[in-house]
Amino acid sequence: MKSLTTRSGHTIKLNDSLSSLGITIKDIKGNSIHIDSVGDDIIINAKRNITINAGETFTVNCKNANILAEESINMNAEQDITSVSGESTSIQAGESLTEIAADSYVLSANDANVQVTEEHNLQASTISETAEKINIDSTMEDLDLSSPKKVNIQSSEKVNLF
Repeated sequence: MKSLTTRSGHTIKLNDSLSSLGITIKDIKGNSIHIDSVGDDIIINAKRNITINAGETFTVNCKNANILAEESINMNAEQDITSVSGESTSIQAGESLTEIAADSYVLSANDANVQVTEEHNLQASTISETAEKINIDSTMEDLDLSSPKKVNIQSSEKVNLF
């Protein structure tokens, strides 16, 4: 092993031992970069922050990627954020999930299921629903239709009131 140590304690270690082949750069505070030539790993440790700046594009290519945070993860873009998955995408929140679009919100799927255990509220100036067949079922209580004006029921055939 060869090493270089400064008066203040910064070190560069070059290890040629077959069992621990690699390079380690370490400062006096314990921040380090270790190139593990045996395990083909690069490990970066910082006591506080790691900042990567790129004038153009920052690209990460790998088989799998994991981002773990003890507190928060923030993503911000001056323009667009695009997330694409070849198979499935899951978003899960332990408490609440909020989606806000200043202009429009589009959901497109072959099948969509919304399951709410307590209360489902939908508010808009106009609500339109169109389908080949529509079922509205109240499984326990009354079904109430209310309007400050008329309730219009229209059918091309006949209306059955039971």
